Amino acid sequence: MSFRNDLLVVCGFVAGEAARFGVIGNRAAMLVIAAGEVAGQLIESGPVRAGGVASVRVWARDGALHCHFEGPRGWRAPKSPEPRLRDHVRVTANGPTVTLTLPPQTRA
Repeated sequence: MSFRNDLLVVCGFVAGEAARFGVIGNRAAMLVIAAGEVAGQLIESGPVRAGGVASVRVWARDGALHCHFEGPRGWRAPKSPEPRLRDHVRVTANGPTVTLTLPPQTRA
């Protein structure tokens, strides 16, 4: 999904995709919060404010849920999400891309 400035649409998209892949409740909320942080940084960045377009996509693989952002040329990915989420969501940042990974749920 491409976006420019609508954080609520991005968060709604990520939440909907998480539910589509069976991730609900607190686990989905952690991914949506982290995705909102990345999307917010993209929206506030110079390249997007100047008319650039960013994109987000979500997929599941091997029990993990991945949320990938790609910013416009000139955007640099943030280093990490909020400290409270680091134990729950892995972040891989490289140039203008960020991938958030919600690991598979462990059974107690």
